[in-house]
Amino acid sequence: MTISRFSPFLASLLLTLLLTAFGPPPPTNPVHGRPKTQARPALSGPVQTYATGHFLIHYTLKGEDAVARTDDDGNGLPDFVEAVAEALEFSWQRQVEAMGWRPPLLDEGEGGDSKLDVYLEDQSHLFGNGDLFGYTDTFGGFTGDNPATPKEETDTAYAYLSLDNDYDPDQFDLYELDPLDAMRTTAAHEFNHALQSAYDDEDPYAWIYEATAVWAEDELYPELDGARSYLADYMDAPDLCPLSVGRDDQDVRWYGGWILLRYLAEQHGGPETIRRLWENMAELDGLTALEATLREQQLTLAELLVNFAVANLLKSDCPANAPYCYAHGSDYLRPYVEGSLRVEAGAAKTFVPKDGVQHFGADYIRLKSDGPIRLAFRGSPAGKWQLRLVGLTGATAKVIPWTHSSPTTADPSAFEKLYLVVVNTAPAEAEEDCGYHNYTLALAAAGNNDPPEAPPLPRDPGPYVPPAYMVGGQEEGVAPAPILSGGQPITLEEAPFPPFYPGYLPFDYSLSDLLSYTSANLDEWAQDYAPGGEPVLGLIYDRGENPDDYLALLQSPAPPQTLAEWVEAMGYLETDIRLVNDHEVHLVEYHDESGRLSVATFIHHDRFIVVEAPFDLIEMQQVVAGFLANNP
Repeated sequence: MTISRFSPFLASLLLTLLLTAFGPPPPTNPVHGRPKTQARPALSGPVQTYATGHFLIHYTLKGEDAVARTDDDGNGLPDFVEAVAEALEFSWQRQVEAMGWRPPLLDEGEGGDSKLDVYLEDQSHLFGNGDLFGYTDTFGGFTGDNPATPKEETDTAYAYLSLDNDYDPDQFDLYELDPLDAMRTTAAHEFNHALQSAYDDEDPYAWIYEATAVWAEDELYPELDGARSYLADYMDAPDLCPLSVGRDDQDVRWYGGWILLRYLAEQHGGPETIRRLWENMAELDGLTALEATLREQQLTLAELLVNFAVANLLKSDCPANAPYCYAHGSDYLRPYVEGSLRVEAGAAKTFVPKDGVQHFGADYIRLKSDGPIRLAFRGSPAGKWQLRLVGLTGATAKVIPWTHSSPTTADPSAFEKLYLVVVNTAPAEAEEDCGYHNYTLALAAAGNNDPPEAPPLPRDPGPYVPPAYMVGGQEEGVAPAPILSGGQPITLEEAPFPPFYPGYLPFDYSLSDLLSYTSANLDEWAQDYAPGGEPVLGLIYDRGENPDDYLALLQSPAPPQTLAEWVEAMGYLETDIRLVNDHEVHLVEYHDESGRLSVATFIHHDRFIVVEAPFDLIEMQQVVAGFLANNP
């Protein structure tokens, strides 16, 4: 198995086995269908090694894999190699000695001795896209039983690690993250993979390998917040099964699953619980091992999933709203809200979600009315449904269980906000088990004399069909917003209307230009992004000389149509309309050979707003949320 840590900004699918990268392994006797000895990376120049107490680091000073020769302390060892050695030994001390994980298996001497080998190589030349921070490879290291334990395992393996040779910020899009910090978190991540293989290298719960490794890097380096960058793919589709690698536009969803392990550890037993999960995985397959671990904590799978779903909605810092809280819940991204439903006095309405909820997933629905409403739920019998009504007043939450088989009454006006959380606790043993199960909802104002009855269930849908994105320069369904040109620089006094300003900007961004556009400046395509006509006011923000570091905020009169009608007229997908701070926003991220661009489009008061920047979705959602908070 090859397991890797990707940049959350340019990540792609999980790596396949490294045969194609390093050539076929030697023709030795296969064990469990895999060769018994490992091929190792070939560095670009003469190989030097440096041994620590537990690791043997391989590096070179020549070619594309070369580490910098800088040696400030004059001890003859490059400073970067010293930093790698310190990070690796810190990971060993924390994960093995302090947290009690099994040491990695000894290899067969392929790297020169039996220590855990670590190769420093330029990751970009391995797979051509520069998005790989490092990887752990067990291919050829399969042993079956771990000889260091009294029990007989069946699926253990030894490994080697590969880390980048410099963590160049330009290559990895590191922004404010220091290159050495990127190396440290990657070392913690990859070392955890090596520890995992001492328990089980072939578990059907493939997601848990990456989720645990990200959890480990966050455990060792919480101050760096690196794990947060993986949350967008997870929280953007909370109705997907954690086992699912996600939609085509969700490259690192398995990595985002660390948040479930973070919740489990913080609420039930601490880091030892995650280690116990892997000890159980050494003897049991994924789902059975997870359930056994939860029983040790006197917890059921359904209880974990429901409490986890509510905690993600609340984002509370413990002890507030315990057990629906995290130590640093306010730092995390709030999950996507599936719908916002308002019931007027005497009225009734129904709701059918776009695609249901997969195993272990959750939907969030905002409920609004000026008085009590009655609700009825109907769920697919293939799902196992748990419902919670969550009322928010200030920072205090009230969580109300709802037995889905019976109608209930709730009063949204009694809270500042009221949500319905729909959780499907049906178990899944492997990714192929993760399917959507549908549900419907009926709502009626208390004064409506007709009892609510949930609509008939549609058939459970097939696998989610993702929206098409720009791939390799080929336009596939979602086209970018235009880059406007020809605007007239103006002063604030000359602006056709008082501009709305963002409430959040990334570090060091400042206003550089205020531009006015007329129809003469806009081609037909650009005019689609000003459907209310002129004037169009553009606020351009940047942070220095790099033209790629920009944010454009375009404002024009609101059109007579709704956002949904504009999306339909443009041929875009309704599924890309998301709720940000309870406001409908059409939000997409797409890629071509030149990089990434996120575009947010929405109507606010009397303005049609377009925000575009080379950000990922989590950063763009923060920009939109800040804008809405700053312009109530």
